[in-house]
Amino acid sequence: MGNEKTDRRIKYTKMVLRQSLLELMKSRSINKITVKEICDLADVNRGTFYSHYSDPFDLLKHIEDELFTEISTMLEHHVLERTEDLLVALFKCIKENSDICKILLGENGDSEFLKKILYIAHDQSISEWKKVIEVKDTKIFDYLYTFTANGTIGILQDWIQGGMIETYEEIASIVMKITNTGVSSFYKSFKASS
Repeated sequence: MGNEKTDRRIKYTKMVLRQSLLELMKSRSINKITVKEICDLADVNRGTFYSHYSDPFDLLKHIEDELFTEISTMLEHHVLERTEDLLVALFKCIKENSDICKILLGENGDSEFLKKILYIAHDQSISEWKKVIEVKDTKIFDYLYTFTANGTIGILQDWIQGGMIETYEEIASIVMKITNTGVSSFYKSFKASS
């Protein structure tokens, strides 16, 4: 019974520390947030903070890892045969976690985290492209994906910061239309030059 009480206390402490960091990140980047500010807002002493995290960056990494694991697990439980299905599932998860995603993927968030999320679709997208585009140097697919992923990041950030007015299905459809148009144009120009 004593362990249950301790476990609940630890969970509560971690929760308030995470909420405090996210609250502070609404107005400034992680680089400008101190352990003292997090602890003051959470009403937790610094020793308690350091028993769980080494610094604000470590706390942020734990928050991001938790969300990434949730997204990855959710995607693993779906049979997603097409990239568009994967994007719909991914954007749905972002919508369902909109409070945290607005901060993590927003102006003061970590752009590398968003790239990590979008690279979940990397292998599936390239596999689909290889079926319709024949090239000797397959490195071109990595460049094509990088270009597409960065465009998708911009669309997602606009969607999130704009209040996610469109449905996640609509955003996935927009991304796919833009991507397919770009890939189709690339394929046509590639065929013409070879």
